Amino acid sequence: MIRAILFDFDGVLVPIDREIQRKMKQSMVKKYSLSRSLTREQAKSHVENAIKESEIDEAYFKIADAAVKIGSHNKGEMNALFHTLTRKRSPKLQKRIFEMLNRLHERGLTLGVVTLSSKDRIEQVLKDMRVREHFCFVESAASELQKASRSEWKRAAYKKFLDKYGFKPREVLSVGDSFIIDLEPARELGMQTALITDYSYKKTQHKRSLADYDVPRRMLPKTLLTIFGSK
Repeated sequence: MIRAILFDFDGVLVPIDREIQRKMKQSMVKKYSLSRSLTREQAKSHVENAIKESEIDEAYFKIADAAVKIGSHNKGEMNALFHTLTRKRSPKLQKRIFEMLNRLHERGLTLGVVTLSSKDRIEQVLKDMRVREHFCFVESAASELQKASRSEWKRAAYKKFLDKYGFKPREVLSVGDSFIIDLEPARELGMQTALITDYSYKKTQHKRSLADYDVPRRMLPKTLLTIFGSK
């Protein structure tokens, strides 16, 4: 029986921010064109190809992976750029996500957020939407990504949650939009997993059958409420 849910944030509770992606790509094009003495169009073509070839299946980190591989930015620079951009934007929970969280809370589920984004940003969004009290656990890797890989950090955060609240792994559902980053660490611990499949890439399709649930993003509220028998 599932007693707790740990959500990723961007791409799960709030939509992927296309403007942030655009600005990340824009920065890559600018730096790559300058470092290689290329025209903007030439640099843009290299950037788009690198992003397409990246095997990472989460939108933001697919871009960051491409930047490191072509040499326009290093890992620290992309991490800093991502957090600078996200701090300037305040996404809102969609009505259906807001209602889902209220109903899951009413059902007595323990809810948490485990995110690679800024904790201050996440806290503010949850407070603004009047659902912060629904979450007993909000863990952020914003200052930790240079110390461990993303998946290693997520695994440590999940273990921290299990130890803190005394849940057995199979009593916790991890919900994320990246199998490698969000769900593989959860599976290693024995947790149940739900993969948001809006942002899919052919190279990672074989991973999808390994999640306990494959959930189109638009169906997330209905799927979770069905799992927990909410009327």
